[in-house]
Amino acid sequence: MSRRKSQDMTEGSPLLGLAMGGLFAAVGLVIVFVSLGWIPVDPASVHAPMWVLGLAGLVFMLPGLLMCYYGIRNGLAPDGTTFVEKPWGGPGWFVGAVIISAFGAIGLWVGFGEGPREFSGGVTGSPTEGRFVFGSMGVLCTLLAGGIWWRGLKEIFLGRD
Repeated sequence: MSRRKSQDMTEGSPLLGLAMGGLFAAVGLVIVFVSLGWIPVDPASVHAPMWVLGLAGLVFMLPGLLMCYYGIRNGLAPDGTTFVEKPWGGPGWFVGAVIISAFGAIGLWVGFGEGPREFSGGVTGSPTEGRFVFGSMGVLCTLLAGGIWWRGLKEIFLGRD
Protein backbone atom coordinates (compact mmCIF):
# COMPACT_ATOMS: atom_id res chain seq x y z
CA MET A 1 0.00 0.00 0.00
CA SER A 2 1.50 3.34 -1.00
CA ARG A 3 1.41 6.30 1.34
CA ARG A 4 0.77 9.77 0.02
CA LYS A 5 2.89 12.56 1.34
CA SER A 6 0.66 14.99 3.19
CA GLN A 7 1.05 18.56 2.05
CA ASP A 8 2.03 21.29 4.42
CA MET A 9 -0.23 24.37 4.43
CA THR A 10 2.66 26.35 2.95
CA GLU A 11 2.92 24.07 -0.10
CA GLY A 12 -0.28 25.15 -1.87
CA SER A 13 -0.43 25.18 -5.63
CA PRO A 14 -0.45 28.64 -7.25
CA LEU A 15 -2.81 27.26 -9.89
CA LEU A 16 -5.27 26.13 -7.20
CA GLY A 17 -5.15 29.60 -5.65
CA LEU A 18 -5.92 31.16 -9.02
CA ALA A 19 -8.75 28.71 -9.77
CA MET A 20 -10.49 28.97 -6.40
CA GLY A 21 -9.84 32.68 -6.15
CA GLY A 22 -11.17 33.25 -9.64
CA LEU A 23 -14.36 31.34 -8.80
CA PHE A 24 -14.98 33.35 -5.61
CA ALA A 25 -14.14 36.63 -7.35
CA ALA A 26 -16.48 35.85 -10.26
CA VAL A 27 -19.42 35.00 -7.97
CA GLY A 28 -18.83 38.16 -5.94
CA LEU A 29 -18.51 40.29 -9.06
CA VAL A 30 -21.88 39.06 -10.35
CA ILE A 31 -23.49 40.02 -7.03
CA VAL A 32 -21.81 43.46 -7.14
CA PHE A 33 -23.04 43.95 -10.73
CA VAL A 34 -26.59 43.11 -9.61
CA SER A 35 -26.30 45.65 -6.78
CA LEU A 36 -25.13 48.32 -9.25
CA GLY A 37 -28.04 47.56 -11.60
CA TRP A 38 -25.75 46.34 -14.39
CA ILE A 39 -27.39 42.90 -14.27
CA PRO A 40 -31.17 43.34 -14.11
CA VAL A 41 -33.13 41.34 -11.55
CA ASP A 42 -36.72 41.38 -10.35
CA PRO A 43 -36.74 43.92 -7.48
CA ALA A 44 -39.24 41.73 -5.60
CA SER A 45 -36.59 39.00 -5.39
CA VAL A 46 -34.14 41.28 -3.54
CA HIS A 47 -34.99 41.60 0.16
CA ALA A 48 -32.28 44.06 1.16
CA PRO A 49 -31.06 47.47 0.02
CA MET A 50 -28.70 47.32 -2.95
CA TRP A 51 -25.79 48.58 -0.84
CA VAL A 52 -26.16 45.54 1.42
CA LEU A 53 -26.19 43.30 -1.64
CA GLY A 54 -23.06 45.07 -2.90
CA LEU A 55 -21.29 44.48 0.41
CA ALA A 56 -22.27 40.81 0.26
CA GLY A 57 -20.71 40.65 -3.20
CA LEU A 58 -17.52 42.26 -1.90
CA VAL A 59 -17.37 39.64 0.87
CA PHE A 60 -17.00 37.01 -1.88
CA MET A 61 -15.03 39.02 -4.44
CA LEU A 62 -12.25 40.37 -2.22
CA PRO A 63 -11.16 37.03 -0.71
CA GLY A 64 -11.19 35.61 -4.23
CA LEU A 65 -8.90 38.35 -5.48
CA LEU A 66 -6.69 37.84 -2.43
CA MET A 67 -6.46 34.10 -3.15
CA CYS A 68 -5.41 34.92 -6.73
CA TYR A 69 -2.83 37.40 -5.46
CA TYR A 70 -1.34 34.95 -2.97
CA GLY A 71 -1.47 32.13 -5.50
CA ILE A 72 0.67 34.21 -7.85
CA ARG A 73 2.89 35.56 -5.08
CA ASN A 74 3.51 32.16 -3.54
CA GLY A 75 4.46 30.82 -6.95
CA LEU A 76 6.85 33.68 -7.64
CA ALA A 77 8.11 34.56 -4.14
CA PRO A 78 11.89 34.81 -4.45
CA ASP A 79 12.46 34.35 -0.72
CA GLY A 80 10.24 31.27 -0.53
CA THR A 81 7.93 32.76 2.12
CA THR A 82 4.19 32.21 1.86
CA PHE A 83 1.04 33.83 3.19
CA VAL A 84 1.05 31.45 6.16
CA GLU A 85 4.53 32.61 7.16
CA LYS A 86 3.95 36.34 6.53
CA PRO A 87 0.18 36.91 6.79
CA TRP A 88 0.29 40.64 7.51
CA GLY A 89 2.28 41.76 4.48
CA GLY A 90 0.92 43.11 1.23
CA PRO A 91 -2.77 43.77 0.78
CA GLY A 92 -3.86 41.10 3.29
CA TRP A 93 -4.63 43.38 6.21
CA PHE A 94 -6.48 45.89 4.01
CA VAL A 95 -8.68 43.29 2.34
CA GLY A 96 -9.32 41.65 5.72
CA ALA A 97 -10.32 44.99 7.22
CA VAL A 98 -12.72 45.71 4.34
CA ILE A 99 -14.27 42.23 4.58
CA ILE A 100 -14.79 42.39 8.35
CA SER A 101 -16.14 45.96 7.99
CA ALA A 102 -18.62 44.68 5.38
CA PHE A 103 -19.69 41.83 7.66
CA GLY A 104 -20.18 44.38 10.44
CA ALA A 105 -22.25 46.72 8.26
CA ILE A 106 -24.47 43.86 7.05
CA GLY A 107 -24.99 42.59 10.60
CA LEU A 108 -25.77 46.09 11.87
CA TRP A 109 -28.31 46.62 9.07
CA VAL A 110 -30.02 43.28 9.79
CA GLY A 111 -29.99 43.94 13.54
CA PHE A 112 -30.89 47.60 13.68
CA GLY A 113 -32.16 48.66 10.23
CA GLU A 114 -35.72 49.68 9.44
CA GLY A 115 -38.37 47.28 8.21
CA PRO A 116 -39.39 43.72 8.98
CA ARG A 117 -36.91 40.84 8.93
CA GLU A 118 -37.57 37.21 8.16
CA PHE A 119 -35.17 34.51 9.29
CA SER A 120 -35.19 30.94 8.06
CA GLY A 121 -33.01 27.92 8.55
CA GLY A 122 -32.59 25.05 10.95
CA VAL A 123 -32.70 27.19 14.09
CA THR A 124 -36.06 28.39 15.35
CA GLY A 125 -36.49 31.80 16.88
CA SER A 126 -38.37 35.04 16.65
CA PRO A 127 -37.45 38.01 14.43
CA THR A 128 -36.40 39.85 17.59
CA GLU A 129 -33.97 37.07 18.51
CA GLY A 130 -32.63 37.04 14.96
CA ARG A 131 -32.11 40.79 15.02
CA PHE A 132 -30.35 40.50 18.38
CA VAL A 133 -27.94 37.85 17.09
CA PHE A 134 -27.16 39.71 13.86
CA GLY A 135 -26.89 43.06 15.64
CA SER A 136 -24.56 41.63 18.28
CA MET A 137 -22.34 40.05 15.65
CA GLY A 138 -22.43 43.30 13.67
CA VAL A 139 -21.14 45.20 16.70
CA LEU A 140 -18.47 42.53 17.32
CA CYS A 141 -17.33 42.61 13.66
CA THR A 142 -17.22 46.41 13.73
CA LEU A 143 -15.01 46.36 16.82
CA LEU A 144 -12.77 43.72 15.25
CA ALA A 145 -12.57 45.72 12.02
CA GLY A 146 -11.58 48.80 14.01
CA GLY A 147 -8.70 46.85 15.52
CA ILE A 148 -7.55 45.61 12.12
CA TRP A 149 -7.74 49.13 10.64
CA TRP A 150 -5.82 50.49 13.64
CA ARG A 151 -3.04 47.93 13.39
CA GLY A 152 -2.70 48.20 9.63
CA LEU A 153 -2.70 51.99 9.48
CA LYS A 154 -0.35 52.18 12.46
CA GLU A 155 2.07 49.88 10.67
CA ILE A 156 1.88 51.99 7.50
CA PHE A 157 2.28 55.38 9.14
CA LEU A 158 4.40 54.54 12.18
CA GLY A 159 6.25 51.53 10.80
CA ARG A 160 5.74 49.24 13.77
CA ASP A 161 3.29 46.78 15.33
